[in-house]
Amino acid sequence: MTREEKSIAIENLTAQLAGTNIIYISDISGLNAEITSNLRRACFKAGIKLEVVKNTLLAKAMEASDNDYVSFNHSGYGQCDHSCVLIYKDLL
Repeated sequence: MTREEKSIAIENLTAQLAGTNIIYISDISGLNAEITSNLRRACFKAGIKLEVVKNTLLAKAMEASDNDYVSFNHSGYGQCDHSCVLIYKDLL
């Protein structure tokens, strides 16, 4: 991923974070393909977005956001191996 691509990804994540007030971050790397597919399907049906994001890009997007994500940045976001799953729903 080039710096320009990373910058665009951070801008997109920052915009997504601005559009919601509740997010969940999880590591689903231990789930098998069937369970992951079922989770994605259930989220889609409920209008919930589930997106795999790189830890460092998410942390930078949170830093750029107007929201307060201090607890995330200090809680060891590296607990997910390289990528986390961001689960959120857009505000109406």
